[in-house]
Amino acid sequence: MHTEFAETNESTMYVPPLVFDRNLHRVPISVRTADMMWAGAGLSSLYQGSRVCIPTSVYSLPMTLLEHVGGWDTGPGAIGEDMHMYLKCFFSLGGNLQVRIVYSAASQCNVSSDVKGLSGYYDGLRARYRQALRHMWGALDTGYAIRESIKMVNRHRQANAPPEELPLSASKSVFKLLQRYGSSALMACSANWSAFYTSTGLHKSLIPRLAETERAPPKTINKTNLMTLYHRLFEAHFLPSHLAVILTTSSIYDFCYPDFMVPKVLHWALDFSGWCRLAGFSLMMCYFYLYAQYHHLCIGLRQEEMRRAGLLEDMVEHDGFSTKVFQVAGIFEAVLFPIGGFVFGAIPAMHAEISHLFTDRLTYVVSLKPQLTVKKMTGISTP
Repeated sequence: MHTEFAETNESTMYVPPLVFDRNLHRVPISVRTADMMWAGAGLSSLYQGSRVCIPTSVYSLPMTLLEHVGGWDTGPGAIGEDMHMYLKCFFSLGGNLQVRIVYSAASQCNVSSDVKGLSGYYDGLRARYRQALRHMWGALDTGYAIRESIKMVNRHRQANAPPEELPLSASKSVFKLLQRYGSSALMACSANWSAFYTSTGLHKSLIPRLAETERAPPKTINKTNLMTLYHRLFEAHFLPSHLAVILTTSSIYDFCYPDFMVPKVLHWALDFSGWCRLAGFSLMMCYFYLYAQYHHLCIGLRQEEMRRAGLLEDMVEHDGFSTKVFQVAGIFEAVLFPIGGFVFGAIPAMHAEISHLFTDRLTYVVSLKPQLTVKKMTGISTP
């Protein structure tokens, strides 16, 4: 794909979908549904024609783009590394970042516990909450996006602003001519110095040039992509808390006030929102049904890949496949998804956002995930 689209490959990020297909049968049902909703959040933007596809855990980008944006950030505000890197590339290119979907699902496993019995069940829930808090701590990226939006607008404004010494009546052609030749001397002097900080010299620059030492103005800001991005950020960082607060307060209001005390217009609004919630619940059940089919397809493809690699017997022996999404009651297990969404979505989101009032640093331990010990294969021993 990178060589096929040579005209845009230097400003392209590659994003695959996710599938939790390894140990679904070993985790509590609330963890299972929460992770399937997490996968669905990533899948929701991976459709043909989508212009803003924020990666979830797995992505790839060319070295030219990496050098152009100055590498990965390592501060406390970059804890959501996948989304943070996407935002950094997005704003560096004025919203003109290209995303190509790689239709090869990345196999994932759920956080789990080795402890048996009720203690292991509780330990698994606690491990998933720690992971959810780390995910929601990435809400710091909303503030980062706002700051970078302001910088991007100022950067484009300065690039397109006429010099102060020129009269307002000066024609654009005169302005462009003076801008081109007047800045060439300064660019020539600073070219080596700026290159020292912005490039290793191993990859050619993404920035187009008008001449040997003069850079072309940046591309126009893609406002449609910018608005779509902010909608995605709202879905990721605000919607879980918003839903929990609305559902809780509306339920308390209905319980405390009888129907005859509720104003008619407000009563209509509450009834309409109730039907909207029912429609949303029904659509989520449709999603789980479709995800089960998607999961079955991915399992079949991965089993075939493991068979060709000679690893299928080891994977089966160590229980490396979750062939079923729902283990006991089929699709009816998905009815409990609001519990997982509330415990591992809304509560960690509010926990993180309140904590952000005091600190932007999160000290965490990565939760346990199952390990598969591979035996000697084709004469190579893997520890």
